[in-house]
Amino acid sequence: MDDVVSQIVGSEKITNIFGYWPSFHDAIVLELNLLKREVIPEEGKWNFPLLTLTMHLWELTREVTPEGFLVLQHQTLVKLQFLNIHDFQMRGFDHNNSINQLVIENKPYPNGAPCFSVEMEGFTSCPQISATFTCEQIEVIEALPCTDQGKLIQ
Repeated sequence: MDDVVSQIVGSEKITNIFGYWPSFHDAIVLELNLLKREVIPEEGKWNFPLLTLTMHLWELTREVTPEGFLVLQHQTLVKLQFLNIHDFQMRGFDHNNSINQLVIENKPYPNGAPCFSVEMEGFTSCPQISATFTCEQIEVIEALPCTDQGKLIQ
């Protein structure tokens, strides 16, 4: 996974907070935006679809609160951008939208051009949001501290 992370533009915005690239286990998808963009060959425009994903991410510790809950740290609002997406498929989007993990792998095109395979894996026990797609570039737009409700800390 380290090789893949090194190819994600701005990945250090997340790894500087957590000390590693997290699995995104239990992360909550707050916003998912798809933008068509333009492909006009006669004008030399080759702007394929763009996906922007905003998530509430944290690290689960082994510490327990007096109420018996595990302590969460590094509450972070993360905005990821996936450029030139293909084969997008999605299932579910509701009031919760927590995912089991975010799996990103290298998957070159048949012509050898770089490409990523992305899976936003939902939980099998209680089906929620899940998505799969491929893209040519991934960028971490921002990773900012937030509250335990996923609200940006000013």
